[in-house]
Amino acid sequence: MFFIVPSVNSSELDEITKAIKGKNARWSSKETPISKLMPDERKRRLGAIIPPITGKEKVVVVPETILPIRVDWRDYGGKRYVTSVKEQGDCGACWAFATSSALESSLLISRNLEGPVLDLSEQTAISCSGAGTCYSGLIDSASDFIRDTGLPDEGCYPYTFSDNSCSNACPDWQYNTYKISDWYRVE
Repeated sequence: MFFIVPSVNSSELDEITKAIKGKNARWSSKETPISKLMPDERKRRLGAIIPPITGKEKVVVVPETILPIRVDWRDYGGKRYVTSVKEQGDCGACWAFATSSALESSLLISRNLEGPVLDLSEQTAISCSGAGTCYSGLIDSASDFIRDTGLPDEGCYPYTFSDNSCSNACPDWQYNTYKISDWYRVE
């Protein structure tokens, strides 16, 4: 049996490379496991829903003049404030990975710890938060869940690449979570 693995569209890769050079960015593009996927397979992995602006959101307005030109949490003051890259598989749970990774980095920064010493449970966000599923989710709702309830360690409810019941999490997970005090949109 033979499988044909689609190759990245060379014109797409050329376009990305051109945009990188045009911005004088210090990174390069290449073929990846994601770029090898067919467009419909790639789309399944993009599950974040952009919520409409209601005017009730808490927004932080930061004047451009006080923002640094560049911030790289992978090497900030000689420390690494990010955790390792994770594979979401064929599940559109990017919203859960984005919010859990943001919490991990926030904890590393606030505790002045170097990564990757934290690995929080994305599956808890998917199965217990009500913020979304393997097909789509809301970062705002996931952020509210992290603020109000929190996320336990990955070992409490390891990622399953699917929608599962919250009852599969460890029994006392709500008492062993990491939380944020609040979150804001940045304008």
